Amino acid sequence: DIIPESEFPETFDEVIYGLDFGYENPSSLLMIGFKDKQIYEKELLYEKHLTNSQLIDKMNLVITNKNNNIYADSAEPDRITEIRMAGYNIRPAQKDVQDGIDCVLRFRPKIANSSENHLREKRTYKRKEDKNGNSLEEPLPNFHSMDCERYALYSHKPTSAAIAIW
Repeated sequence: DIIPESEFPETFDEVIYGLDFGYENPSSLLMIGFKDKQIYEKELLYEKHLTNSQLIDKMNLVITNKNNNIYADSAEPDRITEIRMAGYNIRPAQKDVQDGIDCVLRFRPKIANSSENHLREKRTYKRKEDKNGNSLEEPLPNFHSMDCERYALYSHKPTSAAIAIW
C-alpha cells in the first residue's frame, strides 16, 4: 500500500533498518517502522559511488537513533565493523534468500510515496526463469532496496510486545 508522506507516522513502537552495500550498484538504506500491528517502510538512501565514510555521513543525517537495529549485507564484514565503530547498532543480516523472501511475502507494508526506488523495485521484482520460462525460486539481481527489506524483516526478532505481526 502506497501512502502519502503526510500519512507516514512520526513515531513507532519499534524501528529497524535494512542496509545493502554498493558502489557501482547503489547503497540502499530502508527504514522499517512498526506501529499498531502495521509495518511502514521508507527509503532513506539509494545512491551509487559512496565510500563507507560518505555512507556513514549520510546515515548520520537520516538515522535519529543509533541504537535501533540495522541489518546489513553480511558479505561486507569490514564495512559493518566500520559502521559499528561509528556508533551504530549494526549486525550482519541472515541471508537465506528463499526463506527471507517467504518471510517478506507474509506482510503488506505501507510504503511512503517518496520511496521512489523502493516502489520501482517492488513493481518490477521478478524471479529468474529457466529456458522454458518457468519461474525459479531465485530472484533476479539488482533489487537493492528489496534486499534491505528482506535483510531487516527476516533477521529481526521484535522486542516490543505491541508488535504481534510475527
